[in-house]
Amino acid sequence: RAWDNVISPSGEDVPSEDAHHRPALHLACLRGSTGFVEWALARGFDPRRRDDHRWTALHWLAWARREGNNAASMDARCVAIGTLLLDAAPELATERDEDGMLPVDILALRRG
Repeated sequence: RAWDNVISPSGEDVPSEDAHHRPALHLACLRGSTGFVEWALARGFDPRRRDDHRWTALHWLAWARREGNNAASMDARCVAIGTLLLDAAPELATERDEDGMLPVDILALRRG
């Protein structure tokens, strides 16, 4: 299904996954798109789906940038998205990637 488009809440075409097999839900988490994540989960997008590195949507949320002028806003969006993801699939908190890392491990690395 790579590059089959989905229509976002704002009416734009969004690829269902990118060239690295990151699903649209993963990319929305990376960008802090709370509205898209909520919309996607309501339509059955699977938060457990893995990309080429065995990252889930929660791994990508942990990797999301929280720097500069938008750090507080991004933190708030990430908390909201994390809540949505964990409500949909609580086991995401204990899912490891190909290197054995949990989402919280990635968050710790990013926070330094």
